[in-house]
Amino acid sequence: MSEPLVLGLDCGTQSTKACIYSLATHRVVSRGSCDTAIDTPLPGHAEQDAGSWPAAVSAAIRAAVAALPPPHTALSIQSLGVAFQRETFVLTNARHAPLRPAILWLDGRAEAKLRDVEALLAPAAYHAATGKPLDVTAVLGRMLWLREREPQLFGGGGVRWCDVGGAVARFLCGRGATCAAGADTTGLVNLADGSWWDKGLAAAGLSAGHMPELCESGETIAAALTAEAAAATGLPRACVVVAAGGDGQVFFSALKAQLPPAMRAACRPRDVVCVTLGTSICVGRSVGGAGAEGTEGVAAPLSPRFRTLISAQLPQQGAAAAAAEREWLLEAVLQSGTTVINWCVQTFGDGDAATDVAAGAGGDAGDGGGGEFEAFEREAAAAAAGSGELLLLPFWWGSRFPSSMASLRGCLLGLSASTSRGAIYRAALEGIALEIRRLVEGLYDVHDGVDGGTGVCEIPEGAVVVVAGGGAKSNLLVQAVADTLGRTVYVAADGDDVVCKGAAVLASGGALGSASSGGSGGGGGGGEGEGGDGMRAVRPDAATAAAMERLYVDVYSLFCEQLTPCFDAMAQFQRSRRENGL
Repeated sequence: MSEPLVLGLDCGTQSTKACIYSLATHRVVSRGSCDTAIDTPLPGHAEQDAGSWPAAVSAAIRAAVAALPPPHTALSIQSLGVAFQRETFVLTNARHAPLRPAILWLDGRAEAKLRDVEALLAPAAYHAATGKPLDVTAVLGRMLWLREREPQLFGGGGVRWCDVGGAVARFLCGRGATCAAGADTTGLVNLADGSWWDKGLAAAGLSAGHMPELCESGETIAAALTAEAAAATGLPRACVVVAAGGDGQVFFSALKAQLPPAMRAACRPRDVVCVTLGTSICVGRSVGGAGAEGTEGVAAPLSPRFRTLISAQLPQQGAAAAAAEREWLLEAVLQSGTTVINWCVQTFGDGDAATDVAAGAGGDAGDGGGGEFEAFEREAAAAAAGSGELLLLPFWWGSRFPSSMASLRGCLLGLSASTSRGAIYRAALEGIALEIRRLVEGLYDVHDGVDGGTGVCEIPEGAVVVVAGGGAKSNLLVQAVADTLGRTVYVAADGDDVVCKGAAVLASGGALGSASSGGSGGGGGGGEGEGGDGMRAVRPDAATAAAMERLYVDVYSLFCEQLTPCFDAMAQFQRSRRENGL
């Protein structure tokens, strides 16, 4: 007889993943996935067909169900947790049919509308209410852009707003509900109580009646699937649908849970740094619940340079905890993560590259494995590490933290006739690692969640850095992060399934636990490398770490500062050409 199972769903930007776990062994028993396309109709625009979301969910779950090994059957799947890409939204009619393509989180079209937003809402009030500095990802700016450029969408007053979590829930169970720990990234959620923020909605021309219902992380959305969803996915109708949260919050919660008890006990909660190596790169750490002065009663520490989010807390840490003990997430984002690596391979490769680093990278760079990504890893391993011959700024989609600079773009400095593609690939990995250090240091220039403004920071000696995501399959990238931070980095055992695992843990009410989903367990390497649950420790190389320190301080930080006016001038030049019809 099959043991009880639970399913974790990760509705990401470039793919939807479904993992099914055994509640008896706490291990993954099957997986499925389905790719989703990104459309870029104009420079700075990034869209997606919202109709692809239920189709991708169906395909991913069907694949996972079909891959169940005997004696497991779909009838044993008791619940599923929904995690979703954040800040992406679609406008629909009253029957919930999309009126236009969804606008993705990385879209930069609304930069010029931020001035209009500031005329409606003071940035300080916006930040105090939502925990977010006002930047180009704000839904308010995008809504003002849509009202100006596509006014026909709003005729008749029947328009509805929906994020990915709400759309997927509606498909699965007929109830359009999303998780506040995820919807909060839109800048439309009141951080104090996790409700829709009336002032923000009014500025966008919306009301709570236009929005999905809000649930807490771990809350049941529905006790059963619709007949249509059950038929499309192969799941039993009695499968319970649970709100897990935004992918970044679920990722952070799952990684912290994967740390062995001894490691968690040895460091303060705020000294656990989690890094998502995905399409975008999210860097987060916990902050306590003591309110900062001037936050108008919001019991969450705020920083003007980063965003404070509602944590996707495990059930035993959730609503029953006292407000003073509630955990919040201080987060920074690099818009373009593995996107940069994929660009290198697709631009300089031989034309048969996999579509995503998560599908192609992996193994040791010199292991002789086949595939385009492995070839690039081998060639990059032969290039000098931290040489400074090439410097890549990884801002394919602008910069949001520690300051919002939507006009910033990627840059490759130091090209010559002798430059090899392996050197370019290594520069891409090192550029990502250098920016991760800038973000991590910025998070620790925020003292207990209140911005210290010192501009000088050292990552605490006892801090634990954990990475996961598709990009973690690149051993060179993880090594570059360890060398650049100058400390051991732990690679999560669940790899790019971390969000699925976190969603499944929340869907199970915590019953799934934090045991690793794969491997033999305890493969952390011993000594300083003990990570437990199969976590792998990657230690910095002393010589390379010293070189990366000099590269970061003397070169990278300087170029980030000095090139900003150049990109501003380029953006102004391009706007002028467009305005003149050129």
